[in-house]
Amino acid sequence: MGEAPCIGIVGAFGGDEGKGKVVDVLAQNAGCVVRCEGGANAGHTIRLEDLTFVGHLLPSGAAAGTLCAIARGVRVDPTQLLQEVSTYTAPGAGGKSRSLSLLVDDGAALSLSWHQRLEMYFERVKEKQVRGTGSTRRGMGPIAATAALRLNPRVGHLTRPEELRQWLDDFYEAFQPQLAASGNSVTPTMLADELAALGHRLAPYIGDVRARVEQIWRDGKSVVLEGAQGMVLDPYWGTYPYTTQGMCTFAGLLQGCGLPVSALTDRIGVCKAIATRVGNGPFPSELGDPALLADEPKVVDADLDAFAREMLAKINAGHASDQELGHYLRVRADEYGATTGRHRRTGWLDGAWLEYFAAVNDPTELALTKLDCLRGLRELKVVTAYELDGRHLPPGTVPALASDFARVRPVYQTLPGWSEDISDVTRFDALPAEARAYIELVEEIANCPIRWIGTGPFREQLIVQPRN
Repeated sequence: MGEAPCIGIVGAFGGDEGKGKVVDVLAQNAGCVVRCEGGANAGHTIRLEDLTFVGHLLPSGAAAGTLCAIARGVRVDPTQLLQEVSTYTAPGAGGKSRSLSLLVDDGAALSLSWHQRLEMYFERVKEKQVRGTGSTRRGMGPIAATAALRLNPRVGHLTRPEELRQWLDDFYEAFQPQLAASGNSVTPTMLADELAALGHRLAPYIGDVRARVEQIWRDGKSVVLEGAQGMVLDPYWGTYPYTTQGMCTFAGLLQGCGLPVSALTDRIGVCKAIATRVGNGPFPSELGDPALLADEPKVVDADLDAFAREMLAKINAGHASDQELGHYLRVRADEYGATTGRHRRTGWLDGAWLEYFAAVNDPTELALTKLDCLRGLRELKVVTAYELDGRHLPPGTVPALASDFARVRPVYQTLPGWSEDISDVTRFDALPAEARAYIELVEEIANCPIRWIGTGPFREQLIVQPRN
């Protein structure tokens, strides 16, 4: 086997943890970065000197100039992918273009416009029973379902129009009633013509990702495996049915890219200093009522400082409601969905879930992002345990049924906050004592070292501690 590191990065909570920042740093010295799971329902933001790029399919390591691979576990929307390629490679400030080395696996499932129509249909059915999941409506569930039914075409079919047409005819015949009920007007002929044009443009990027990545790894170059979303949304170990379709664990990374289990040398779990969630589902540490988010005004940058001063004074005086505290954290941490623009639900860091994440995944290290967003709060809280029906749940366990999870009550530990600006801090021992104590408590709960500490949104605002 190869001697080079194979580094896996997954989210510990509900996605949006800042995985892209860690991937971006590691990609600087990697032979390739591989997106292993998910689809266009995921989103990450890459901030460059001349571009703030919101990606949904391109790996976060694109900015490093290394090979970006989209593996077989990804659901590929060819229209979305080509839009991202065009946006990323367009000339930036000064007219300088960015290059992109991209490989898309020919066995990855194709995401079709029909999938989005089917998801609209099935979500409406569930919403009638008050069981809507809060889906992004990108068609991820129907892609998984049609693949399981062996009805879904693959990326490689884009370059074989006759085969693709047969796949589309079979798909349409199986789901025509539901597509009609969703208002679909796209026929197999129309979709085949559209995909043929997209396939012509994507053809230079299509190939065997597994074989290429394995060769890079065996040649002694490090490989970075990038996950999508976070384990709260894992269909097996998350808060089902309020989950996504792809596995959000380290095991899922290997399943998605095809490397052997023995390849994974480093397992980095990423979490934020606050907890967030998009869409419906249980959220024990949530601050406020998610039903009120639609009416919550966004705070523009020009008003941010005034908003922060006013809210901090109210919070620290003990006069703020949970709704107001959740609003403050949402604005302070810029918690608005990269894919949908929706307000993310916010809460205190959930150590009980993090302990469960560690039990399932056995990370070798953690990354704690957005620590700077807690600055100024007089008191901080961390969930240290769950109670259900008056009894503590065993450490590292959560209810399997969402109806039970919704009744879980968090047990908190309160810590003092800090007022110092940490955005330029580059060493752990230079952080305020209260910030260090907060980090050490999270390490103790997870029984895992926090090696990466995010102190701001940019690449350089990251403390990387040496390995013990």
